[in-house]
Amino acid sequence: MKSFSAIIFLIVMTQSTYADEISHRKLAEELFALTNASKNVEDTLSMVREMQINQLNKMNIPAEASEQIKSMQMRITDLIADELKWEKLKEDYLTVYADTFTEEEIQGILKFYKSPVGNAFLKKTPDLTKRLMAVTQKQVEKLMPKIQDLIKKMMEDLKAARKEKSENSQSK
Repeated sequence: MKSFSAIIFLIVMTQSTYADEISHRKLAEELFALTNASKNVEDTLSMVREMQINQLNKMNIPAEASEQIKSMQMRITDLIADELKWEKLKEDYLTVYADTFTEEEIQGILKFYKSPVGNAFLKKTPDLTKRLMAVTQKQVEKLMPKIQDLIKKMMEDLKAARKEKSENSQSK
C-alpha cells in the first residue's frame, strides 16, 4: 500500500510540475508577443544584412572578385537568415526564458512592458537598436584596415613558412 501511495504521489507531482512548466512557457510566449520578438529577430537579420552590404561596398575589393565575393556574402547571409528564423528559434528561446526567469519574474517583466514607461521602451527599442548598430558599424569600419593588415601579414607569414618548409625539404 505504501508503494502505491508513493506512485500516486509521484504522478500528482509530475502532473503539477508539467502544468507549472506549461504556464511558465505561456508567460514567456506572452512576453515574446508583447515585445514583438519574431519581428525583432527579422529586423535584426535585415540590419545585419544591410551592414554587411555596406561593409562590402566600402572594402577595396578588386573588381574581378567583387561580384563573386558579394554573391558569396549574400548566400552566407541567406543561409544564416534561414537558420535563424523565428519559427526555428522560438522553442529554444522559450526554454531559455523559462530556465532563466521564474514565473514571478516574467510576470514582473510583463507588468513593466505593459506600463507607460515599459511601453515607451518597447516602441523606442527598434530605433535604439538601429542607432546602436550604426555606432558599432562605425567602430568596425575603423577596425577594418587593421584587420586587413593582420590578414595580409598572416598570409605573408604563411607564404614565407611554406617557402621555408619547401626549401628545407628540398635540401634534405
